[in-house]
Amino acid sequence: MSKSKEPADIATEPPIWLTVFDVAERMGCCCKSIRILIDEGDLPARKFPKRTYRILESDLAAYMTQPATTEKESPHDNR
Repeated sequence: MSKSKEPADIATEPPIWLTVFDVAERMGCCCKSIRILIDEGDLPARKFPKRTYRILESDLAAYMTQPATTEKESPHDNR
């Protein structure tokens, strides 16, 4: 009979970091669109030297499960 592993015995998977190019391929858009999402704070990313970004795969999954919005609300919008 096999012994079941306790939660402490199970190794946690290391985080998976994606490049802007990887994210663009997965989302079917260009790298510039991904950089805009990062610059606007919509997609969390870590910045490295020479304008290199890395995005956690889990952050991308969370972003992609959010409901789509048609346009951003402006603080000057009086509707």
